[in-house]
Parts: sequence; C-alpha cells; structure tokens
Amino acid sequence: MNNVFAILGTAGCKKTLHTIDYLKTRMRDLPIVIFETDFRFIFTASQIIFKRNHLLFTWQNATKWTERLIALIKLFGFSVFLILPPFIIKPLFIIIGMIRSAIFSYQLSNRGISFYPVKNLSTQITKTILINNGITWAFLASSQWIIKPEILTNEYNIINFHPGILPYHRSLDSFFWSIFNHDGIGVSAHIVDSGIDTGPILKRFFFFPNGIDLIKLRKECDRLFPIFVYIMIDQIYNKGIQPIHQENGLGLHHRPMNLNELKMTGKILKNLYHDIYIN
Repeated sequence: MNNVFAILGTAGCKKTLHTIDYLKTRMRDLPIVIFETDFRFIFTASQIIFKRNHLLFTWQNATKWTERLIALIKLFGFSVFLILPPFIIKPLFIIIGMIRSAIFSYQLSNRGISFYPVKNLSTQITKTILINNGITWAFLASSQWIIKPEILTNEYNIINFHPGILPYHRSLDSFFWSIFNHDGIGVSAHIVDSGIDTGPILKRFFFFPNGIDLIKLRKECDRLFPIFVYIMIDQIYNKGIQPIHQENGLGLHHRPMNLNELKMTGKILKNLYHDIYIN
C-alpha cells in the first residue's frame, strides 16, 4: 500500500507552513493540508490557568523588554476576553477566523499545496477528506480542540507530536513537568486514540538546548517540528513503524504549573546542555 500524507492544523499555523517549506526540498509528493477555520472562544478552567500563568511568567521573566511588553499586551487582552460576553466574542472570532483563513489559503496556494478548510478537525468532513484522498498518515500540527474518536478509523493514522515524555507525562504542561521531574526535554510522537496522550508511542525525540530559557524552549520545539515530521516520514517509507503501546496506569495526567513551579523548572533547565537524540 502506498503511503499518502496529510498535515492537520489551524488557519495561520506557522508550523504547517514551515513543514511544507522544509519538505519541498526533500520530497516530491507533498502532503495535503486540512485546517480549522473556527477559533475557540470557550475554555476550561485548567486551560485558562495554563494560559494566564504562562503569560504572567513571560511578563515577569523575559530578558527583552519587547517580550515583556508583548506578554503584558496579551495578558491584558486575555483578561478582557474572559469578561466579555459570548455574543460579543463570537462574532469577533468569526471575523478573525475568516481573515486568517483567507491569508492562510493564499499562502498554501502560493506553495502549490492542495488544502481543505474545515470548521473543526473533529468532524465527519475531515474523515471523508482523509479517506477520499487515500491518506494513510496525518500529522497533527495544531488544533483548537482535542481530536475526537469520531474521526478515528483503521483506514489512516493520526500522529500527534506531544510536547513531553510519554508515557510518563500527559496533558497540560507535560513539556515542563518532564523537565521538573528530571525526565529530560522531549517530544513524543504517538498515534492518536480515544484518550488524551494515551495512544501507542512511535518515537521519542530528546533535546537539551544550551542557552535557551524556558520562554524560548517551546519556540525551539515548534522550530524542530518539520524535522520531526520528516524523520517520521522517512521511517515510514524505509523502516516501517513499530508502535509501542502505553501501559495502563503508568504516567500522570498533569495540571497546569503554577508560577513557582515554572520558575523552578527554569532553574533546572539552566543546568542542561545542548544535544538531540532519538529514542
């Protein structure tokens, strides 16, 4: 069976564009792109705490005044967003979504990429697009919502690049909890199943950036995303995939870190060195 690839993302997702640009110099048959046009405006309490704490941490600890100013503006905007009623927020997000989708479509067209806009990735429409295009592997770059079981099927696999070391660290802030617990810095490629970060593990990428603080670390992770995708494609073509199922009861589903825990994680990070290896 021939392998056909897709990238799943959101309108304006830079990781998707960077991945396409990276693959263009290395592959003949480029993946199709399916992207969400809707933007989420209702969040859980954990997601609100996660967003607020990271903005506060950046505002308090960024080394550049421009980074602190941007974090402060985002923090103010996020605070206003939380108090505005849905009947004001929803139309605003619809307009923003339309603008970003139009720009993203233009960017993909200029790259000669086949693309399909959908309101939400977790719909029957996405499933139909994947099947009709003969997709065997779809790489998840971003999504506003958790992928639901309704679009999962044996006809294709969706690969998520989870920021954190599986099977030990799942859910919010897993990337930083992995550092906090001295399990290393890494991204785990796994097949999406009906749980949250519980699917079979395909590969783990460990890296220890030297001289990068906690604020820049996630950006470094995003920068490496195209390389992770290419490594997975190369393995699928040349070596095949051997999923390792996660043991039941092993690992934790984390809560968001508080500010003190983020500061402690930043101190641990300073003692690490630069390297990258694959497990």
